[in-house]
Amino acid sequence: MFLAVPVSHPYVPCYPRETRKVGRIEQRKRILCFGDSLTAGYYAQGNRFHPYANLLKKLLGVEVDYIGLSGWTTRQMCDSKDSDSCVDVVRRSWRGLRAQLKRNRYTHCIILGGTNDVSASSPDMILSNLRTLHAIARQFGCKTVALTIPELAAERRQPQIHETRLRVNEAILQRKIDCDLVVDIDKVLPLAKATQVQRMSIWEPDGLHLQPEGYDTVARAISSQITQVI
Repeated sequence: MFLAVPVSHPYVPCYPRETRKVGRIEQRKRILCFGDSLTAGYYAQGNRFHPYANLLKKLLGVEVDYIGLSGWTTRQMCDSKDSDSCVDVVRRSWRGLRAQLKRNRYTHCIILGGTNDVSASSPDMILSNLRTLHAIARQFGCKTVALTIPELAAERRQPQIHETRLRVNEAILQRKIDCDLVVDIDKVLPLAKATQVQRMSIWEPDGLHLQPEGYDTVARAISSQITQVI
């Protein structure tokens, strides 16, 4: 097992020599991306990973870490928030959200969760868990960014999954979660209405995970809007 988040060295705050306002120190920006397999960058049936955090770091020019708990629900994320060893379905080990926030200082936290919940949990339960995760990050002084849940191929066979996802996304877009920014990644990741070329370039054959280009699309969508809160 290994810890994919780069935490080999303790984080020491670094401040610029000059600040915009006299007497005020501006903290160096550092982002934590937290979520499930879509944050891990899972593709090729879990044999390869292409986290959107990698491109986001290049686009923004700031430190970006990530925790991607493949196969985990938002309930599991909440229950294991203080764990130093959260083992996901592909046997990768990570820290829980609060455990990671205690270890390193972050200015922003991007949260994507719910894909593994929509087949069995109610919209209210998913939203409650997402609110808990955002509240944890905000307790550590992070500005939080909420991402909508992308489309799933299973929605075509199970309409209740479609309805649950839409209701969760509607609540996120209406800011019914206490956050600083919402990025509607569902909008930039078409599936049912996508052309064959789009599906092949963005989506894995399972209609659940993304190709590297899909994860890069997520990074570009976030980078185009997150400057509003950085």
